[in-house]
Amino acid sequence: MPVVSIPIDAEAKERERRVKNVLMHIFLNVTTLCLPIQAVTSLMSELTKGDIALAAQYLGAGASATAAFEFCFNPTMGCYTDANGRKAAVFVGPIVCVIAGPILLLKPNSLPMLQLVHAVSNGANAISGTSVAVPCIADICLGDQDLMAQGMASVAGWAGLGVIAGMPLSLSSPSLFALLN
Repeated sequence: MPVVSIPIDAEAKERERRVKNVLMHIFLNVTTLCLPIQAVTSLMSELTKGDIALAAQYLGAGASATAAFEFCFNPTMGCYTDANGRKAAVFVGPIVCVIAGPILLLKPNSLPMLQLVHAVSNGANAISGTSVAVPCIADICLGDQDLMAQGMASVAGWAGLGVIAGMPLSLSSPSLFALLN
C-alpha cells in the first residue's frame, strides 16, 4: 500500500487552523467567565440584604474557593492530559457550566449554593481554558517554533477580547435573575 504524504504547506495550514481554533476556544472560555460577574455580584448583594461589606467578604471567599479548586485540580488534570490527550479536558468547563447553571436555578436564594456553583464553574472553566489550551498550542506546533511563538503571543490578546465581549453581555445578566425570583 503506497504511503500518501501531505505536502508541507498543507500540514502547516492545518496546524495554523488548529491553533486558531484553540485561540477561539480561549476567547469563548474567557467570555463565559465574564458573563456571570454582574449577576453573581447582584445576587450576592441581594442575598446579604444589601450589606455591601458582607457581600464583598463572600465574593472574596468565593474567589479563594475558586483558587483552591484550581490549585487542587489543575496539576492533576495537567498530568491526566499529558498521559491521555487534551481533547476531553477542553470540554470540562463547558460541561460543568451547563450542569451547574440549572443547579443554581433550583435554589437561587441560597448563598452557599451560589458560592459553590460559582467556585466550581470558574475552576472547571480554568481547567478547560488556558490550563489546557496553552499545552494544546505547544502540542500542535511541535517543531514549528514560529507558529508556537505566534500562538503563545496571541493567547493574551484573545483572552482580552473575551473580556471585552463578556463584560457588556454580563451587564444584562442581572435582569435574568430578577425574572427568575
